[in-house]
Amino acid sequence: MSFVFSEVAYKNIQVSIEVFEEALDKIDPRKVLYLYLILYFLSGVLSRSAFAFGGLTQVFINIALLKWAGFVLLGYLSFKYKEYRIFFAVAFILDFVGGFFSFFSSFKDVFFYTAVIVMTFISKIDFKVSLRSVVVVTSLFYMAVVWTVIKGDYRSFLNEGSGQQVVNVSQERAFDKLSGLVSSVNKESINEGVRSFFYRLQYVYHFAKSIDMVPANIPYQHGAVWRETVEFVVVPRMLNPNKGSLDNSLKASKFTGIQFSGASRGVSFSLGYFADCYVDFGVPGMFIALAIIAFIFAKIYRFFLLKATGNIVVNYAIVIAFFVQFSFFEMDGTFMFGRLFTSFIVFLVLKYTLFSKMEKFISY
Repeated sequence: MSFVFSEVAYKNIQVSIEVFEEALDKIDPRKVLYLYLILYFLSGVLSRSAFAFGGLTQVFINIALLKWAGFVLLGYLSFKYKEYRIFFAVAFILDFVGGFFSFFSSFKDVFFYTAVIVMTFISKIDFKVSLRSVVVVTSLFYMAVVWTVIKGDYRSFLNEGSGQQVVNVSQERAFDKLSGLVSSVNKESINEGVRSFFYRLQYVYHFAKSIDMVPANIPYQHGAVWRETVEFVVVPRMLNPNKGSLDNSLKASKFTGIQFSGASRGVSFSLGYFADCYVDFGVPGMFIALAIIAFIFAKIYRFFLLKATGNIVVNYAIVIAFFVQFSFFEMDGTFMFGRLFTSFIVFLVLKYTLFSKMEKFISY
């Protein structure tokens, strides 16, 4: 996938440091700060109201992603203008702390976007970079283990035991509970958290179990899984009123032989789209399917990188906001394809209505 993506996305394109910095010089950092604040509050409004509007939920969620484009631009400029690093630090803290008031633990997102920003400016790996990386990774590992320990109880508190993926308590009560859970973590729970964290992190277990099940107990599906995925995403509910709702755990249970809890319990276990390709096409067919997925990713990436606006730095911020959500190979195929389809449509509309105005607003 990496090979296909790089060959397609950057064919006959070379973005040098000089080209990048020249484009960065055209952007007014003060106006980027204003843009980020606007997008931050807009994102908050859209995220809170998204699920109240049914068919517009995915549209609102994708527009809310533009906050990260503002965040990335602010991060880029903070490397060039040291006086803006304090503003970037505040933006980081706002997104980190605010992410805890979310059922899906979105506090971790800010680390992914920040990592992309930082890696943009690393030209070589030396001792200083290595030492800083070790410190950061160690800190994040401890934080991830603590979160693994407490997230079950915390999510149960957020939805008040309803089993739904919602937040039913005030922000003040949520943070009081979070503080109490963190303070109760001890050595025994940390050890258990490490085991759970590595189980969650590796995520090839489900893939391995699907290899055990298919074709020994269940035959290859010969494209049926991906056909159902495409039909679920592109056929509107008005044309197929019986298409039901998405429950990733059902597919994971079927092809692994493990009975996972599902949406009725407020949880979701994904088989992952790599395994989706395997149970459909086996080996080597799965590699062809994954190459096709990478090709689609690359063509969308290339389109927005070249066409979103007239400034390559702004375009990078836009494609980063678009693509970080697809950085998890354990994503369910239906969820991944549905989000890709909706994100492309929304960002395509924004390309012709908003992106050029954003570029004009932040340019000198």
